[in-house]
Amino acid sequence: MLVFKSTASQKHVASSEVIRTLSDNYIERAIGVIYRPATERMSHYFDAKIAKQFDIIIHVDTTKALTPIGLYPSGVQQPQCCD
Repeated sequence: MLVFKSTASQKHVASSEVIRTLSDNYIERAIGVIYRPATERMSHYFDAKIAKQFDIIIHVDTTKALTPIGLYPSGVQQPQCCD
């Protein structure tokens, strides 16, 4: 977790160097857009300054798939997921 702005806890505050680096422009893709190849870059992406746009970033390196709730009727064996 990287904290960019002052909070009650200073435990995870990012270094000045990280904040400077993440204050540069990065390309961010908009959520919920309709895919149109002819205008993809122009209409779906915008410049973002991560450290200025967000107070905190949480990066998760490893995840596991979830089993949907209620997908199988009662008594039906659900397939086991990843370990």
